[in-house]
Amino acid sequence: HTLSWRLYTNDYWARTSIFSNIFSARFTHMLSPRSYYEVFLERVGKNYRTGPGAARDTSRIHEIVPDFNVDESPFGYQKFPVFAIGDGMGMGGSVSTSRDTSSFATWTARFNYFSQINQQNEISTGFEFVYDQFDLRFGAINWALPEGNTWTEFSRSPIRGTIYAQDKLETRGFVGILGLNLEYINPNGEWYVVDPYDADFLSSAYSPDRESEFSTETAKPHYYWSPRLGISHPITVNSKLYFNYGHYRQMPNSDRLYRIQRGSGYVLDRLGDPTLPLARTISYELGYDQAIADQYLIHVAAYYKDISDQQDWTRYINIKGNVNYFRLTNNSYEDIRGLEIDLSKNVGRWLTGNINYEFRVNSDGEFGFPRHYENPAEQRDYLRDNPPEQEKPVPRPRFKANLAFHTPYNFGPSIAGQNLLGGWLVNVLTWWTSGSWFDWNPHKVKGLKDNMQWRPYKNIDLKASKTFQFAGINAAFFLDIYNVFNIKNFSRESFYDGFDYDYYMYSLHLEEGVIEKLSRGETQHPGISGNDRPGDYRQSGVEFVPIEWVPVAENLPEEKPAEREMYYYLADTEDYMEFVDGEWVPADSKRIDEILETKAYIDMPNQTYFTFLNPRAIFFGIRLNFSLK
Repeated sequence: HTLSWRLYTNDYWARTSIFSNIFSARFTHMLSPRSYYEVFLERVGKNYRTGPGAARDTSRIHEIVPDFNVDESPFGYQKFPVFAIGDGMGMGGSVSTSRDTSSFATWTARFNYFSQINQQNEISTGFEFVYDQFDLRFGAINWALPEGNTWTEFSRSPIRGTIYAQDKLETRGFVGILGLNLEYINPNGEWYVVDPYDADFLSSAYSPDRESEFSTETAKPHYYWSPRLGISHPITVNSKLYFNYGHYRQMPNSDRLYRIQRGSGYVLDRLGDPTLPLARTISYELGYDQAIADQYLIHVAAYYKDISDQQDWTRYINIKGNVNYFRLTNNSYEDIRGLEIDLSKNVGRWLTGNINYEFRVNSDGEFGFPRHYENPAEQRDYLRDNPPEQEKPVPRPRFKANLAFHTPYNFGPSIAGQNLLGGWLVNVLTWWTSGSWFDWNPHKVKGLKDNMQWRPYKNIDLKASKTFQFAGINAAFFLDIYNVFNIKNFSRESFYDGFDYDYYMYSLHLEEGVIEKLSRGETQHPGISGNDRPGDYRQSGVEFVPIEWVPVAENLPEEKPAEREMYYYLADTEDYMEFVDGEWVPADSKRIDEILETKAYIDMPNQTYFTFLNPRAIFFGIRLNFSLK
């Protein structure tokens, strides 16, 4: 009954406000026709305010029937549990638990120098300095179940710096780029030196008064050399072959690096580690470009990315069980391989744009184990039941296109100095991504992996604009339509718990081969075969009509189990049955066809407002630019 809070009130999730600000300045100075430098300064700031909405008015101000008044339930924030009379429906308590009053600011200073020293060589060099100010305070406060509360609070000011030098060599159509980056990462503070199973620091034995008892040391800075290499070699006048190679470092989210998340009784829940090496990506790309008719460009590229030292969470459990937490480690790795084909048209009076297709596979795993027990016997049992395995690559093709339809500025008749049909620009952006693979294994069949795939994600946006000029004023009219055809892409955020998820999955009429793989031993999966896939949905406005699977007629209930319209499917005869005049008879075929066509049998997730998160949105307006002379 407590889950009903999500369905009948707007206060289940805390409200969030994000205040952003950015200030920047750029200065460019030409030293000579061959060289110049630029200076860039920027400050980006954000403040988060997450918390409950207005408190509930508990006075009985609403008269629903004569002489019977009630309060605002279930609306308004109520921190202590309140339940309805009779069915016990939740009316307040474990809601709006999120809290966040974090703020941060990032200062960036960048200097770049460019010089064409001769016809063959262009030298560029520079540096970047980044200073972060983190003041993060976030967690969960549950007044009804305080043992589930967690909280993270820290203030840090890490420093990052990069110095680079690069030479671009051009000769007879050959282009070569050779560069080297030196990166400097400094957590700029102290960090704890504690044993992974130290109960004094990690369990409820800890208290803020004991903070000085635990040793810390200055977090050492990291230095990374990152080479860059690029080669472009002409094959013919209209084609070239190129190769790119480089090392790159990725900064993880600050809330992971510096997190010290404690729960009820100061028990540690998650512990970050800013001293970890940064994740490294070694990237290779081999490509071929072919120009056609001076208007089209075909681009084909194969790439490979080797990612190591990725941050992940490793669980540690001591012998007594009073230490049980997740610690940030860098045991994760990933390999990414793919092929990309792109067709571009960059010039044209009426049409420009590009079409892109990408075929990509990923494989990932861990060096080490995701869980560590202090007790060697428990560790052996865990490794026996959970042998290390690598996530096998599952391809996910992707297609996207950006087509720009435009008219020449002087097209059509001129009225009052304006070409009403000229200068129009209409962009059509479309993309399609193959659905992700996942496991659904309700009967725990061994070896079943990636047996389900969501429906593909697809979308089409449209943007149109036209500019008019009037005596120094440019008036640009624009129309932006997101998800033009209101395509419904099913969102997995709509399930409020595992039962809701399973009800949806069981209601789908999956392909026969999928149903067979879901069987366990001789127990057939209770499903009706069809052509459904996860991501299918019941049509809007169609009432839910359950269809239950039974193996034989003897398993039909003695009477209709519910007042609502429902049917049973006999697996042995493939007949649909309904309860009429006290007995089960074959259902009307036209009604069954209608139910199957509208997918009325699909038990949709209960959080309906999260089912489709990309509704059609239309924006239009005018931009005015003034030219002062």
